[in-house]
Amino acid sequence: MLSALVLRGMGMEQADVRRTIVLAIGGMTCQMCVGHVREALNGVPGVIAANVALDPPQAIVTLAPDSVTQIEDLIDAVREEGYDASVLV
Repeated sequence: MLSALVLRGMGMEQADVRRTIVLAIGGMTCQMCVGHVREALNGVPGVIAANVALDPPQAIVTLAPDSVTQIEDLIDAVREEGYDASVLV
């Protein structure tokens, strides 16, 4: 998903385009798990925010406009913590 916010001021335009990626997370059983996944995702360069929930078990990740982070980077970070991750379409 893409969301865009165009800021206008003094005749200049600046685009702020952020990517939002929703991941299904497998293997979480408690709030400690949620915290581990959140920390892992927030540790990926380019991540602005990672909102992780136990029910439904998913993460909503917002990437900076200039981020070169790939979806695979996010999935790898979650898997390194011992959980599964896949993209929700």
